[in-house]
Amino acid sequence: MTTLMHQWSSRAPDERFTSLIDMQGFKRRVREQSHSKVISSRRLAIEPIQDDVRGLTVVGDQHDPAATGMPG
Repeated sequence: MTTLMHQWSSRAPDERFTSLIDMQGFKRRVREQSHSKVISSRRLAIEPIQDDVRGLTVVGDQHDPAATGMPG
């Protein structure tokens, strides 16, 4: 029982559910807010993240809302 309580309490706040109904509601909201689009990889570039020697980011064409991640 102690292990179970530790596992639950060490989870991120958005992963702690007191019931299956709460978890179902959370997952439903995530699904409703998710979207995807197919775009040409030619519109994307990989660039380093400033101040992070290991970090990379995907940058899209500013003229294509799908490539920038903005709804369009």
